[in-house]
Amino acid sequence: MGTTDRLSAGDEWDAFWRDGADAAVSGARGAVVAGLPDFWRRTLSEAPALDGSALDLACGAGVVAREIRSIRQDADITVLDISPAAVRAAAGETRARGVVASAASPPFRDGSFEVVVSQFGLEYAGLDAFDAAARLLAPGGLLAVVLHCADGAIQRECRRNLEAARAVADADALSSVVEAFRIASGASGRTDLNAAMARNRRELATGAEALKAARERFGEDAAGALARRVFDDIAKLFGNMRSYAVSDVESWADGMRAQIDQYVARMAAMVGAALSKDDLQTAAELLRRRGALIADGSPAPLLDQGEPVAWTLVARKPLR
Repeated sequence: MGTTDRLSAGDEWDAFWRDGADAAVSGARGAVVAGLPDFWRRTLSEAPALDGSALDLACGAGVVAREIRSIRQDADITVLDISPAAVRAAAGETRARGVVASAASPPFRDGSFEVVVSQFGLEYAGLDAFDAAARLLAPGGLLAVVLHCADGAIQRECRRNLEAARAVADADALSSVVEAFRIASGASGRTDLNAAMARNRRELATGAEALKAARERFGEDAAGALARRVFDDIAKLFGNMRSYAVSDVESWADGMRAQIDQYVARMAAMVGAALSKDDLQTAAELLRRRGALIADGSPAPLLDQGEPVAWTLVARKPLR
Protein backbone atom coordinates (compact mmCIF):
# COMPACT_ATOMS: atom_id res chain seq x y z
CA MET A 1 0.00 0.00 0.00
CA GLY A 2 1.44 3.37 -1.03
CA THR A 3 1.77 6.34 1.27
CA THR A 4 -1.26 7.99 -0.31
CA ASP A 5 -3.37 4.90 0.40
CA ARG A 6 -3.01 5.15 4.18
CA LEU A 7 -6.30 6.50 5.39
CA SER A 8 -8.40 5.06 8.16
CA ALA A 9 -11.44 3.05 7.12
CA GLY A 10 -14.17 5.43 6.06
CA ASP A 11 -12.06 8.62 6.15
CA GLU A 12 -11.84 8.96 2.38
CA TRP A 13 -15.56 8.29 1.99
CA ASP A 14 -16.56 10.64 4.80
CA ALA A 15 -14.58 13.43 3.14
CA PHE A 16 -16.23 12.55 -0.16
CA TRP A 17 -19.78 12.73 1.18
CA ARG A 18 -19.01 15.67 3.49
CA ASP A 19 -17.84 17.71 0.51
CA GLY A 20 -21.26 17.43 -1.06
CA ALA A 21 -20.86 14.53 -3.48
CA ASP A 22 -23.96 13.51 -5.34
CA ALA A 23 -25.21 9.99 -5.85
CA ALA A 24 -22.54 9.20 -8.41
CA VAL A 25 -19.32 7.67 -7.21
CA SER A 26 -16.69 10.21 -8.23
CA GLY A 27 -14.35 8.76 -10.80
CA ALA A 28 -16.51 5.77 -11.62
CA ARG A 29 -19.61 5.04 -13.64
CA GLY A 30 -21.24 2.89 -10.95
CA ALA A 31 -24.20 5.13 -10.22
CA VAL A 32 -25.10 5.69 -13.87
CA VAL A 33 -25.31 2.06 -15.03
CA ALA A 34 -28.36 1.96 -17.24
CA GLY A 35 -29.82 -1.25 -15.83
CA LEU A 36 -29.74 -0.31 -12.15
CA PRO A 37 -33.08 1.53 -11.85
CA ASP A 38 -34.90 -1.30 -13.63
CA PHE A 39 -33.23 -3.90 -11.42
CA TRP A 40 -34.35 -2.15 -8.25
CA ARG A 41 -37.89 -1.46 -9.43
CA ARG A 42 -38.31 -5.07 -10.52
CA THR A 43 -36.72 -6.54 -7.40
CA LEU A 44 -38.48 -4.31 -4.90
CA SER A 45 -41.82 -4.91 -6.58
CA GLU A 46 -41.39 -8.55 -5.54
CA ALA A 47 -40.48 -7.60 -1.96
CA PRO A 48 -42.80 -7.89 1.00
CA ALA A 49 -45.38 -5.11 1.11
CA LEU A 50 -42.74 -2.78 2.58
CA ASP A 51 -45.08 -2.21 5.48
CA GLY A 52 -42.34 -3.65 7.66
CA SER A 53 -38.83 -2.28 8.08
CA ALA A 54 -36.15 -1.86 5.42
CA LEU A 55 -32.40 -1.41 5.81
CA ASP A 56 -30.05 0.16 3.26
CA LEU A 57 -26.63 -1.21 4.28
CA ALA A 58 -23.51 0.82 3.40
CA CYS A 59 -26.02 3.30 2.02
CA GLY A 60 -23.74 6.00 0.61
CA ALA A 61 -26.07 8.57 -0.91
CA GLY A 62 -29.11 6.40 -0.09
CA VAL A 63 -29.94 5.58 -3.71
CA VAL A 64 -31.85 2.40 -2.86
CA ALA A 65 -33.52 3.97 0.17
CA ARG A 66 -34.88 6.65 -2.16
CA GLU A 67 -36.26 3.96 -4.45
CA ILE A 68 -38.01 2.30 -1.51
CA ARG A 69 -39.42 5.65 -0.38
CA SER A 70 -40.77 6.30 -3.87
CA ILE A 71 -42.63 2.99 -3.75
CA ARG A 72 -43.92 3.35 -0.20
CA GLN A 73 -44.11 6.83 1.31
CA ASP A 74 -44.67 5.52 4.84
CA ALA A 75 -41.99 2.80 4.73
CA ASP A 76 -39.92 2.35 7.89
CA ILE A 77 -36.41 2.82 6.49
CA THR A 78 -33.04 2.70 8.22
CA VAL A 79 -29.83 3.76 6.46
CA LEU A 80 -26.44 2.61 7.73
CA ASP A 81 -22.96 3.65 6.63
CA ILE A 82 -19.48 3.98 8.12
CA SER A 83 -19.46 7.63 6.99
CA PRO A 84 -21.35 10.05 9.27
CA ALA A 85 -21.66 12.51 6.38
CA ALA A 86 -23.27 9.88 4.16
CA VAL A 87 -25.72 8.89 6.89
CA ARG A 88 -26.74 12.51 7.49
CA ALA A 89 -27.32 13.11 3.80
CA ALA A 90 -29.14 9.84 3.10
CA ALA A 91 -31.29 9.99 6.22
CA GLY A 92 -32.25 13.59 5.57
CA GLU A 93 -33.21 13.02 1.96
CA THR A 94 -35.14 9.80 2.51
CA ARG A 95 -36.71 10.61 5.91
CA ALA A 96 -34.98 7.53 7.30
CA ARG A 97 -33.42 6.59 10.61
CA GLY A 98 -29.66 6.99 10.33
CA VAL A 99 -27.04 4.75 11.95
CA VAL A 100 -23.25 5.17 11.71
CA ALA A 101 -21.61 1.73 11.81
CA SER A 102 -19.75 -0.82 9.73
CA ALA A 103 -21.87 -3.06 7.54
CA ALA A 104 -19.84 -5.98 8.89
CA SER A 105 -21.13 -5.41 12.43
CA PRO A 106 -24.50 -3.63 12.29
CA PRO A 107 -25.93 -2.99 15.77
CA PHE A 108 -29.31 -4.69 15.29
CA ARG A 109 -30.95 -7.86 16.56
CA ASP A 110 -31.33 -10.90 14.34
CA GLY A 111 -34.35 -10.71 12.04
CA SER A 112 -34.85 -6.97 12.48
CA PHE A 113 -35.70 -6.13 8.86
CA GLU A 114 -38.10 -7.41 6.21
CA VAL A 115 -35.99 -5.88 3.43
CA VAL A 116 -32.18 -5.58 3.38
CA VAL A 117 -30.56 -3.86 0.39
CA SER A 118 -27.22 -2.45 -0.67
CA GLN A 119 -25.78 -0.92 -3.84
CA PHE A 120 -22.01 -0.82 -4.28
CA GLY A 121 -21.45 -0.79 -0.54
CA LEU A 122 -21.71 -4.14 1.21
CA GLU A 123 -18.59 -5.57 -0.46
CA TYR A 124 -16.39 -2.83 1.04
CA ALA A 125 -16.99 -4.27 4.49
CA GLY A 126 -15.70 -7.71 3.47
CA LEU A 127 -17.41 -11.07 3.25
CA ASP A 128 -18.42 -10.93 6.92
CA ALA A 129 -20.92 -8.27 5.90
CA PHE A 130 -22.91 -10.85 3.92
CA ASP A 131 -23.30 -12.99 7.02
CA ALA A 132 -24.42 -9.90 8.94
CA ALA A 133 -26.93 -8.94 6.24
CA ALA A 134 -28.48 -12.40 6.26
CA ARG A 135 -28.58 -12.40 10.06
CA LEU A 136 -30.65 -9.21 10.03
CA LEU A 137 -33.19 -10.56 7.54
CA ALA A 138 -36.55 -11.54 9.03
CA PRO A 139 -38.36 -14.74 7.97
CA GLY A 140 -40.21 -14.02 4.75
CA GLY A 141 -37.88 -11.13 3.99
CA LEU A 142 -35.94 -10.10 0.87
CA LEU A 143 -32.22 -9.39 0.55
CA ALA A 144 -30.95 -7.74 -2.64
CA VAL A 145 -27.49 -6.33 -3.31
CA VAL A 146 -25.56 -4.88 -6.25
CA LEU A 147 -21.83 -5.49 -6.03
CA HIS A 148 -18.68 -4.41 -7.81
CA CYS A 149 -17.55 -7.02 -10.32
CA ALA A 150 -13.90 -8.05 -10.64
CA ASP A 151 -12.58 -7.35 -14.14
CA GLY A 152 -15.79 -5.49 -14.95
CA ALA A 153 -15.98 -2.07 -16.57
CA ILE A 154 -16.27 -0.16 -13.29
CA GLN A 155 -13.27 -1.87 -11.73
CA ARG A 156 -11.19 -1.26 -14.87
CA GLU A 157 -12.14 2.41 -14.84
CA CYS A 158 -11.32 2.70 -11.14
CA ARG A 159 -7.96 0.97 -11.66
CA ARG A 160 -7.09 3.47 -14.40
CA ASN A 161 -8.17 6.37 -12.19
CA LEU A 162 -6.02 4.97 -9.40
CA GLU A 163 -2.98 4.82 -11.67
CA ALA A 164 -3.62 8.38 -12.83
CA ALA A 165 -3.98 9.72 -9.29
CA ARG A 166 -0.80 7.98 -8.18
CA ALA A 167 1.00 9.50 -11.16
CA VAL A 168 -0.12 12.95 -10.01
CA ALA A 169 1.06 12.21 -6.46
CA ASP A 170 4.39 10.86 -7.68
CA ALA A 171 4.99 14.00 -9.75
CA ASP A 172 5.45 15.83 -6.41
CA ALA A 173 4.91 19.17 -8.12
CA LEU A 174 3.35 20.66 -5.01
CA SER A 175 6.53 20.70 -2.95
CA SER A 176 8.53 22.48 -5.63
CA VAL A 177 5.81 25.12 -6.05
CA VAL A 178 5.82 25.85 -2.32
CA GLU A 179 9.62 26.04 -2.33
CA ALA A 180 9.54 28.49 -5.26
CA PHE A 181 7.32 30.87 -3.30
CA ARG A 182 9.47 30.51 -0.21
CA ILE A 183 12.58 31.40 -2.21
CA ALA A 184 10.85 34.35 -3.84
CA SER A 185 9.73 35.71 -0.49
CA GLY A 186 13.06 35.14 1.22
CA ALA A 187 11.45 32.65 3.60
CA SER A 188 13.35 29.59 2.41
CA GLY A 189 16.18 30.09 4.92
CA ARG A 190 18.72 29.23 2.23
CA THR A 191 21.98 31.15 1.92
CA ASP A 192 22.91 29.71 -1.48
CA LEU A 193 19.99 31.35 -3.28
CA ASN A 194 21.34 31.00 -6.80
CA ALA A 195 21.89 27.29 -6.39
CA ALA A 196 18.54 26.90 -4.65
CA MET A 197 16.74 28.75 -7.45
CA ALA A 198 18.45 26.66 -10.12
CA ARG A 199 17.58 23.44 -8.32
CA ASN A 200 14.00 24.59 -7.81
CA ARG A 201 13.63 25.43 -11.50
CA ARG A 202 14.75 21.92 -12.39
CA GLU A 203 12.31 20.41 -9.89
CA LEU A 204 9.48 22.56 -11.22
CA ALA A 205 10.24 21.50 -14.78
CA THR A 206 10.38 17.84 -13.77
CA GLY A 207 7.05 18.10 -11.91
CA ALA A 208 5.41 19.93 -14.81
CA GLU A 209 6.61 17.30 -17.28
CA ALA A 210 5.30 14.52 -15.04
CA LEU A 211 1.88 16.19 -14.82
CA LYS A 212 1.84 16.70 -18.58
CA ALA A 213 2.75 13.06 -19.11
CA ALA A 214 -0.07 11.96 -16.77
CA ARG A 215 -2.58 14.07 -18.70
CA GLU A 216 -1.39 12.67 -22.04
CA ARG A 217 -1.36 9.08 -20.82
CA PHE A 218 -4.64 8.99 -18.93
CA GLY A 219 -6.67 11.76 -20.57
CA GLU A 220 -8.09 15.02 -19.34
CA ASP A 221 -10.89 13.50 -17.27
CA ALA A 222 -9.07 10.60 -15.60
CA ALA A 223 -8.84 10.63 -11.81
CA GLY A 224 -11.43 13.35 -11.55
CA ALA A 225 -9.18 15.56 -13.73
CA LEU A 226 -6.67 15.84 -10.88
CA ALA A 227 -3.66 16.37 -13.15
CA ARG A 228 -5.42 19.14 -15.05
CA ARG A 229 -6.57 20.81 -11.83
CA VAL A 230 -3.08 20.79 -10.30
CA PHE A 231 -1.56 22.04 -13.57
CA ASP A 232 -4.11 24.87 -13.88
CA ASP A 233 -3.69 25.89 -10.24
CA ILE A 234 0.08 26.09 -10.61
CA ALA A 235 -0.28 28.26 -13.71
CA LYS A 236 -2.64 30.56 -11.79
CA LEU A 237 -0.26 30.85 -8.84
CA PHE A 238 2.77 31.69 -10.97
CA GLY A 239 0.71 33.97 -13.19
CA ASN A 240 0.14 36.35 -10.28
CA MET A 241 2.78 35.53 -7.65
CA ARG A 242 2.46 38.85 -5.84
CA SER A 243 -1.15 38.09 -4.93
CA TYR A 244 -0.27 35.00 -2.90
CA ALA A 245 1.52 34.80 0.43
CA VAL A 246 3.64 31.77 1.19
CA SER A 247 1.04 30.68 3.73
CA ASP A 248 -1.62 30.76 0.97
CA VAL A 249 0.45 28.47 -1.23
CA GLU A 250 1.23 26.14 1.68
CA SER A 251 -2.49 25.87 2.48
CA TRP A 252 -3.26 25.18 -1.17
CA ALA A 253 -0.60 22.46 -1.33
CA ASP A 254 -1.81 20.83 1.89
CA GLY A 255 -5.39 20.86 0.67
CA MET A 256 -4.45 19.43 -2.71
CA ARG A 257 -2.37 16.66 -1.10
CA ALA A 258 -5.35 15.75 1.08
CA GLN A 259 -7.62 15.58 -1.98
CA ILE A 260 -5.14 13.36 -3.82
CA ASP A 261 -4.70 11.09 -0.78
CA GLN A 262 -8.45 10.74 -0.37
CA TYR A 263 -8.98 10.05 -4.05
CA VAL A 264 -6.22 7.42 -4.18
CA ALA A 265 -7.59 5.70 -1.08
CA ARG A 266 -11.13 5.74 -2.48
CA MET A 267 -10.12 4.29 -5.85
CA ALA A 268 -7.92 1.67 -4.15
CA ALA A 269 -10.88 0.66 -1.99
CA MET A 270 -13.15 0.37 -5.04
CA VAL A 271 -10.63 -1.76 -6.94
CA GLY A 272 -10.07 -3.98 -3.91
CA ALA A 273 -13.76 -4.41 -3.14
CA ALA A 274 -14.72 -5.91 -6.51
CA LEU A 275 -15.78 -9.56 -6.19
CA SER A 276 -14.65 -12.44 -8.36
CA LYS A 277 -16.96 -15.35 -9.21
CA ASP A 278 -15.39 -17.33 -6.37
CA ASP A 279 -15.94 -14.44 -3.95
CA LEU A 280 -19.55 -14.24 -5.06
CA GLN A 281 -20.11 -17.94 -4.45
CA THR A 282 -18.61 -17.58 -0.99
CA ALA A 283 -20.97 -14.68 -0.28
CA ALA A 284 -23.94 -16.72 -1.48
CA GLU A 285 -22.90 -19.64 0.75
CA LEU A 286 -22.78 -17.30 3.76
CA LEU A 287 -26.36 -16.30 3.02
CA ARG A 288 -27.42 -19.94 2.75
CA ARG A 289 -25.86 -20.75 6.12
CA ARG A 290 -28.14 -18.14 7.65
CA GLY A 291 -31.17 -19.80 6.11
CA ALA A 292 -31.58 -17.58 3.06
CA LEU A 293 -32.57 -19.11 -0.26
CA ILE A 294 -30.81 -17.73 -3.32
CA ALA A 295 -33.33 -16.63 -5.95
CA ASP A 296 -33.53 -18.39 -9.31
CA GLY A 297 -31.08 -16.84 -11.77
CA SER A 298 -29.03 -15.28 -8.98
CA PRO A 299 -26.28 -14.31 -8.65
CA ALA A 300 -26.09 -12.75 -12.08
CA PRO A 301 -24.04 -10.13 -13.91
CA LEU A 302 -25.57 -6.74 -14.60
CA LEU A 303 -24.72 -5.62 -18.12
CA ASP A 304 -24.21 -2.11 -19.43
CA GLN A 305 -23.56 -1.62 -23.13
CA GLY A 306 -23.16 -5.37 -23.44
CA GLU A 307 -20.43 -5.88 -20.83
CA PRO A 308 -20.61 -6.86 -17.15
CA VAL A 309 -20.31 -3.97 -14.72
CA ALA A 310 -21.71 -5.46 -11.51
CA TRP A 311 -23.08 -8.54 -9.81
CA THR A 312 -26.63 -8.77 -8.53
CA LEU A 313 -27.46 -11.14 -5.69
CA VAL A 314 -31.02 -11.72 -4.49
CA ALA A 315 -32.14 -14.03 -1.68
CA ARG A 316 -35.18 -14.65 0.46
CA LYS A 317 -35.53 -16.10 3.92
CA PRO A 318 -38.48 -18.50 4.07
CA LEU A 319 -41.19 -18.20 6.65
CA ARG A 320 -40.74 -20.57 9.58
